[in-house]
Amino acid sequence: MATEINKVFGKGEGGYVFISHSHQDIEKVRKIRNAMEEQGFEPLCFYLRCLTDDDEVEGLIKREIDARDVFVYLDSQNARNSKWVQKEREYIQKISGKIV
Repeated sequence: MATEINKVFGKGEGGYVFISHSHQDIEKVRKIRNAMEEQGFEPLCFYLRCLTDDDEVEGLIKREIDARDVFVYLDSQNARNSKWVQKEREYIQKISGKIV
C-alpha cells in the first residue's frame, strides 16, 4: 500500500490519509497506521464516541475526507457491514482529486 502511494507522492514525502475502517478491526488498522506513519504519512483513523447526531457525524466525516489527499479502505466483513464505512465509500466515489 505505501509503495503505491509513494509512486504518487515520492518516498518519504508523505501525505494526509483517511483510513476508512470498522472499529472492530482496530488492531489491523493500527498496523496500517503505524506502517504509514513510518513512511512519512499522516493517517487519520478515529472512532466518534462523543457524537450522537448522525447528521453531525456524517458532516464531520465528509469534511475529514475532503481535507485528506488519500483515502484507504480497509476491507473486511466488519467494514462491509458498517453503515458508516459504506457511507464513506459512497462519498469518495462522488468526489474527485483523491488517491483511493
